Amino acid sequence: LTIDRPGYGQSSPPPAGTVPTLGGIADDVAHTLKSLGIGPASVVGWSAGGRVALTLAARHPRLVASVGVVGTPAPDEAVPWVPEEFRLMTQAVRADPVGALPMLAGAFAQYGESPEAAIESVTGGPADEAVLGDPARRAQVVAMLAEAFRPGPTGAAADVIAVNVVPDEGQLRDVAASVQAPVALFCGDADVVAGPEHGRWWEMVLSRATVNVVPDAGHLVVLTAWAQILSAVTEDRSR
Repeated sequence: LTIDRPGYGQSSPPPAGTVPTLGGIADDVAHTLKSLGIGPASVVGWSAGGRVALTLAARHPRLVASVGVVGTPAPDEAVPWVPEEFRLMTQAVRADPVGALPMLAGAFAQYGESPEAAIESVTGGPADEAVLGDPARRAQVVAMLAEAFRPGPTGAAADVIAVNVVPDEGQLRDVAASVQAPVALFCGDADVVAGPEHGRWWEMVLSRATVNVVPDAGHLVVLTAWAQILSAVTEDRSR
């Protein structure tokens, strides 16, 4: 089961005037699982989605048996990774999160017009370039991005606000402290977005976590190591 977060694919955007939050997105996922009679389930989140998966486990522990966190950045305050110009944007988001939604949507508008252009937002470095050199793999990534941005850029804008509307490190430490389920962390050793140092931070703040560093993998580790990821969360839920 895959779920489109608010503003992506076939999911409605956040209601006008509201502030997207990790807790709100996690509650949407919980509502979906409950409505389908699913749970406890193994939950996997890639990149920013890893934060949603952990927040779901923290807020709805009875629904989550195990968690896979794949290529998910640690807070910038703990493991610096955000370019300086985006740090300035974070300050603007926190000052006016409601007004930030249309501002960010405008900044991401090009991705809605061209899924190929959006590739740069989810990849980086030679390892990812090698994966995208395979036409079949590239087609998978483009299809994902085309569906994500089909309704426009609001989903990406809402994600940025959700993870930045309150100070990042404090929010994520609180989430991690409440996660009871076992967590399998996956990082590509050549991921220029969220490499092994990010996985080690998550391992430090989570009580039941193991780090899996995938050789020669970039941010698209979710694509190249998918079978390994599924195997790990399945093994964790049986413990």
